[in-house]
Amino acid sequence: MMKILAQTAAVLALLSACAQAPVNQGPIEVIPTNPGTASGVDVYARARAQGADAPRFRGTGFLTVRTTNGGVASNEIVGARCTLDAGLYAAVFETPANIIVPDYGPDSPAINLRCVDTDGQSGTATSEVENLTMQRRGPSVLTNGLIDLSGDNRNLTKDDFGYKPITVVLN
Repeated sequence: MMKILAQTAAVLALLSACAQAPVNQGPIEVIPTNPGTASGVDVYARARAQGADAPRFRGTGFLTVRTTNGGVASNEIVGARCTLDAGLYAAVFETPANIIVPDYGPDSPAINLRCVDTDGQSGTATSEVENLTMQRRGPSVLTNGLIDLSGDNRNLTKDDFGYKPITVVLN
């Protein structure tokens, strides 16, 4: 009986180490670095309105950002101060957080993050936009020898793009 209790306690301890802290703050909207060319979070709005060839605004998406200590147990750090910089827009927030980012499909910029906790531990991470439609299709994509039938000539304007959640490891 004691052995079963000890095993149960060990399993519960492992599961609790994997638990993520809830995001207790509302979504945080990015701020365009040049507000004069933007409308809301759409940083290309004015350029498109003037007839320039600018990426199509597809709405907004969410990016979840978390921080951990990167140790063996990899405990989540709550309250680390982070700076997001994508060149066209930026945000400052504390983790964990859900960030509202503009969606420009395959033309969405890379997102760079730098986070620091109250003990001075810091870390950086970068995220590139990913084709979520192709990921959902995964291994179901057909290939025939060296000829790829997956649709390399696909029209990417119909695919969904987004950022995977980012965990910044602080050291």
